[in-house]
Amino acid sequence: MPRMAVGRAAADLPWLCPNTTGLVTLAERPADLPALAAADPALSAFLARFATAAEPGPFQPQRLLSASLPDAAAAFLAHTGAGWLDPLSSIVIDLDAVGHQAAERARSVAAETGKADPDAAALAARLAPLGWYAVAAADRTAALACLRDPDFAADPVQCQRDHWGAGQHAITRRLALRWRFPDWLVTALAGLDLPDRARAAGPHADLAAVVAGAVAEAQADTLDLGLTPKVAADGWRRPTVRSLVQQPAARPPGEFGRGLHPDPHRVPLVRSLLRARVAPRSGTR
Repeated sequence: MPRMAVGRAAADLPWLCPNTTGLVTLAERPADLPALAAADPALSAFLARFATAAEPGPFQPQRLLSASLPDAAAAFLAHTGAGWLDPLSSIVIDLDAVGHQAAERARSVAAETGKADPDAAALAARLAPLGWYAVAAADRTAALACLRDPDFAADPVQCQRDHWGAGQHAITRRLALRWRFPDWLVTALAGLDLPDRARAAGPHADLAAVVAGAVAEAQADTLDLGLTPKVAADGWRRPTVRSLVQQPAARPPGEFGRGLHPDPHRVPLVRSLLRARVAPRSGTR
């Protein structure tokens, strides 16, 4: 793909495609989806679109059981082959290291301080690298080339523009709006590159501050993706919070799809399984 077209392709993705395990769980055990989403950013993004409420909080149980979820997933699978993230690729592993840490830290800070809903904070922090994930799905080589560029540390945003034609934050904002994330989630994601004063003056200021601080700290301990260029991570380092955070557990062998290929586009039965769940959940006989 031409270098300057990568950002456009990423921002125009119809979805990030969850792994086979996530879609099988969506069809068979929807109550298990929140726990599984922590390991799959694409599933987190999908649930953010279709199972969140207007106010910050956890995924809505009634929406997880809705017929709209398997119906939407089956339609996306049928009409696009784009958006899948290989969970074993080096770039996705790098991004996940940041996302996992940020989500756990955001949940811990929110629970400890009471300044934000812990589930909402964890979801927003997990999706902080959304633009990076979209680029990795559109052109994995371009995502990795940018991250490994010697000039990246000096100016991440300009490096992203040079490689992709757009920065991670611009891509994230476009996707969050196109995919109709709830306003609180859009605000938290859009505020990551803002100065603290600007973030504090906006809506859902406490949630946005918790998420930005958690992401900054997670990057300091894992990999700097340039997600929070104007946040001082040192101000968020507190032993009481750090002690509550655990390193993300390694994914066990065979986690994805019960031995099936993790890319659901290569497993035709997944779409059939999703379609089979639409009518019973909608009350159609």
